[in-house]
Amino acid sequence: MSDRPLAYRLLGNVALGIMLYGGCLAAVVSFLWLLLGGGWWVVLLGILAILIVPYLWLLPAAPAAALTGVTLLALQRDKPGLYFLFLGLGTLYICVLGLAWTFLCFTYSLSVISDKPWLTVPLLGWGFVVALSPLARMMMAERPEPAIPSLVLVLSCEVAYLTAIISFAYGWSQVALLVGLVVIAD
Repeated sequence: MSDRPLAYRLLGNVALGIMLYGGCLAAVVSFLWLLLGGGWWVVLLGILAILIVPYLWLLPAAPAAALTGVTLLALQRDKPGLYFLFLGLGTLYICVLGLAWTFLCFTYSLSVISDKPWLTVPLLGWGFVVALSPLARMMMAERPEPAIPSLVLVLSCEVAYLTAIISFAYGWSQVALLVGLVVIAD
């Protein structure tokens, strides 16, 4: 049993549950629907993104790694105020980066939907899978348990993408959607 607080374990279970069950269902249904509906090229692009993004993530995430070093230095020098400041800045930066990736996947899905409206449901489902799979792969690579910033990142991106789908269904504008995603993430 983990020595982590109960709230931390619950957050991890919620994030992983949505990812695993919702993601698997969305992946299988969307994959088959897109292949049968003529969207095989979207499936190939998605698989390519799922495989490549964790490696490309290292470049834009480098400033957060630098903040981690400063955070550890503040912890070693017994400066809790600076520790929490740099930890918060690093987490916020990674969440903004993850939300940008999520928004990119969602807007790409919307651009394909304008060309093929009969594939709306599988494209939004496949976009969910493509947006969250690289983040989940990176989070699952953290051992023995994912760090809190990783859990916050994945959960905020899940909520953001699902909010984007709901806003698309109700016809809200993209600008209002972007503002809503930023507010949800914080």
